[in-house]
Amino acid sequence: MLFEKLKADRIQAMKDKDTLKKGLLGVIIGDSSKDDKNPDDTIVLAILKSFLKKNAQAQVDVGEANMEELYLDDLVKEEKIIESYLPQQLTVEGLRTAVKYAVEFDGATNMGDVMKYLKANHEGRYDGKLASQMAKEILG
Repeated sequence: MLFEKLKADRIQAMKDKDTLKKGLLGVIIGDSSKDDKNPDDTIVLAILKSFLKKNAQAQVDVGEANMEELYLDDLVKEEKIIESYLPQQLTVEGLRTAVKYAVEFDGATNMGDVMKYLKANHEGRYDGKLASQMAKEILG
């Protein structure tokens, strides 16, 4: 379970005196367990993706404001930490293959069917906007 891995890694970060990782994982654990003491992977993945989005925006903001390079370095390190917990994303070609499979072999006849197939079989491993565009192309 991803939540347990985060907690174990936070303890290891404390032992390693890695304050950046310890702090980041502490916030992610806190946000993930706000409503449920043992959240499932879906909730934790949603929190991680949210943090990754916020981190990307913070990197843009820091770059535009010409702030300290040190802060930007920390944001890049945080990004790498967050990404290490996310599932491997499908390549563009892999996503196209999955969409084609949904249409040709799984019987998907509309956008909803394709997205339902992707969610059931590739949850958290694809870009929804790109999948939607591909489904429109393939469905014709």
